Amino acid sequence: MSSTSGDDLAMVARTFTDDRTHPALHLMPGGPAAYFALGPPEKLVADAHALADVMWPPIERVVAHHLAGASAIVLDWWLLRPQVVARLGPPGVRSVWLHLDPAELDRRERLNSDFFAGSTDPERMHGNFMRRSLEWNSLVEAEAESVGLPVLHQDGTRTVDELVDAIVDLIG
Repeated sequence: MSSTSGDDLAMVARTFTDDRTHPALHLMPGGPAAYFALGPPEKLVADAHALADVMWPPIERVVAHHLAGASAIVLDWWLLRPQVVARLGPPGVRSVWLHLDPAELDRRERLNSDFFAGSTDPERMHGNFMRRSLEWNSLVEAEAESVGLPVLHQDGTRTVDELVDAIVDLIG
């Protein structure tokens, strides 16, 4: 079994594109500090949708490649959309969606000092990041439930090992 992340695939895609050909892949030329501090949450959400849309074809191709070869892959990315993944359908594709409790997301992000490095307004950056992330988090939960996909709720009380066990139980 192999694993990859959408972030890794997006990084590769950025090496073969530029902001003129694929603007949704090149949203943070000044880095996350400037992007999240200056971008209004509505734009950040719209950008997340645009990035998810532009990255779906390569992600779908990677999944199809693994399905054709009957090799398992674990793919994680915060911008996967349950309604789109559900179209791939069983038996080959199974998914579990994680809903992170807002307080736990806030706690984790406040500990991520590298993320806020260089920001002239870390609180605004954090607030914009949280508003964007919480809106996406709610969207994913609602979509997963609407298409009958399992959602695991994480409030910080489960360890990573416990989450993995719960995922394995759900996908069998």
